[in-house]
Amino acid sequence: MIRLVDVVFILLFGFIAISKVEKMSKIELPESETVSGRPLNQETVVFIGVLPNGHYLAENETIEISREQDLNYYLKQKHEELKADGVLMRVRIRANHDAAVKHAFKLVKKCQFMNIKVGIEVVKTS
Repeated sequence: MIRLVDVVFILLFGFIAISKVEKMSKIELPESETVSGRPLNQETVVFIGVLPNGHYLAENETIEISREQDLNYYLKQKHEELKADGVLMRVRIRANHDAAVKHAFKLVKKCQFMNIKVGIEVVKTS
């Protein structure tokens, strides 16, 4: 004997197959209008790594910055370069898991002083 559920599914699919799909609504939906071309807020995230010895890695970990003056110069130069192109700069700090927190927060203070948005993440390397 055929189960009742199978019969119901067959009937359901049969009704779906033979039914007409028409626009039944009398409600007129609003149409979109094109807004004049406004430039989108563009952002660039600059990743800076923090090493256990207090040094910083920039430019995809290709540049090691050991002095505080060099770090200030790098941040200022990068910020002005992106600002000239109309791009907002964000700094993402990737601190090594065994790096002292004071090194990461020293960079946070520099970014806050320059009005650069900043975020921190801790990376465990194997």
